[in-house]
Amino acid sequence: MQTLMGFTGFTRTIAALLCLLVMQPDAFAVSRDKPVNAIELLAAYTGESATRYEEFFRYSEDARIVAVEIHAVGVNSTTARYSGQEHAWHEVNNILRITTADGFEGLSGVDSYYAENFSDEQLRELESIAADLHNLRSLDPVEVGAMLERTRPDLSDVARASIDIALWDLAARKARLPLYRFLGAKRESIEPYASLPFYDSVSEHVEAVREYAELGIHGL
Repeated sequence: MQTLMGFTGFTRTIAALLCLLVMQPDAFAVSRDKPVNAIELLAAYTGESATRYEEFFRYSEDARIVAVEIHAVGVNSTTARYSGQEHAWHEVNNILRITTADGFEGLSGVDSYYAENFSDEQLRELESIAADLHNLRSLDPVEVGAMLERTRPDLSDVARASIDIALWDLAARKARLPLYRFLGAKRESIEPYASLPFYDSVSEHVEAVREYAELGIHGL
């Protein structure tokens, strides 16, 4: 296991794609029961059979987790206020990489925010679960999530999301599909938008809007 807390670089993954699973109000309309595994969840979300994906979640000694890397990265350039009534937030990107014996890997990147300064709190929490990840006897994110609810009810949402996303990413890589397609993509592109921080003057805000518009981003 490797750990790193740095403030001179910044790495992001596209793990936020999993938000698609919670943005669909009718995602579980096909069943009143809570899905007990990833195949049931995919079927409920897409409305189609997902049995063709079973092999990508299957555990075996040849597919067990053999390496866990945990990184936490924060830089001053991402520190920002989002209103005039609050302090600046220090953003840390918590990165988890799991590698299996058959040579596949799953990645996740989940942000956490701190009021006073950068913190390695989430990194330490992920470190505390690393041994459990090595000992997993399932690579199914839904099954693992249910297990963690029982065995580690103290885990934060950031830690749970990091593990969940990494396992979904692992399955998608085994299927040789982008994660968004593995989840049942309905489109090939989306309109980009920018979230602007709070500026001290109108002129700074106008200049930021102009810069993003020149990049082709029109939604703010």
